[in-house]
Amino acid sequence: MTLAWFVLLVCGGFIFIGYMIDFFAKNRNLQKSREHGMEGISESEKIQNEMYLKSTMDDYHNPYS
Repeated sequence: MTLAWFVLLVCGGFIFIGYMIDFFAKNRNLQKSREHGMEGISESEKIQNEMYLKSTMDDYHNPYS
């Protein structure tokens, strides 16, 4: 019985922490975009990141090819 309460407490704690992070991000109007995260890298690194993202999306949409 104590293990179930421990698991419930840990899961509840993670949900609460996630809610608080989301709450503060919304209050501060924090926005994360792909362009903002890639503004300090070179053009070749941007191309490499875009190619990786595209291949990941292609693999996700067509996993058996």
